Amino acid sequence: MLAVLEIRRRMYWAISLFFSGEPPRALADAFMSRGMVFPHADPTRYPELAEGFAELEAFVSSYEDAETLHHAMVNDYQKLFPKDSKNGISRCESDWIDGESSSTLQAVERAYLCAGYEPSGNKVLFFKDDIAIESEFMHCLCKRSIEDRDNLEYYIEQEVSFLREHLLKWVPSFCDAIIELSDSDYFVAVAKITKGFIIMDLEIAEMILSGEIL
Repeated sequence: MLAVLEIRRRMYWAISLFFSGEPPRALADAFMSRGMVFPHADPTRYPELAEGFAELEAFVSSYEDAETLHHAMVNDYQKLFPKDSKNGISRCESDWIDGESSSTLQAVERAYLCAGYEPSGNKVLFFKDDIAIESEFMHCLCKRSIEDRDNLEYYIEQEVSFLREHLLKWVPSFCDAIIELSDSDYFVAVAKITKGFIIMDLEIAEMILSGEIL
């Protein structure tokens, strides 16, 4: 059980890092040194997730050092999410669900408030329904489930609720847009990993609640 909880925590941390701004050099270093280890994904059950892991591995392996890898990652990020353009792919849930309406953002903020969560570090400047913030929120809940096992079921129920009511309603479409529109091997792989993981994670969380994972 602990190993499963830890993998979930690390995956949400990774997804948050993938989309929290220009990729840091430390991420390229972690890729190059194989310091960021991903779980095995059954290609028959989770083909897109397994494909994403394989494509990310191939992308990293195509560079000789962390410096050139990092430069490529930053360049791809700037093209996919341009700073001064509305033509980029939005990373915010409300843009995918209700456009100009603020109801989705308010619902996300209520979920954070009920859980006692506030974005930290550089993420305080992000919109609260940005994929990086929503993933960090899930990371926070996963971390609590590890540190407070007596209330494991409570945290998992919060995670399942947020997956169903928020992440799974828009992130697959967000990832599909990246896969369709981007010419970046890096972000196409990241999009497949992100989409595949949150779909798989709902199954895992529900299996924990049902007692199938002990």
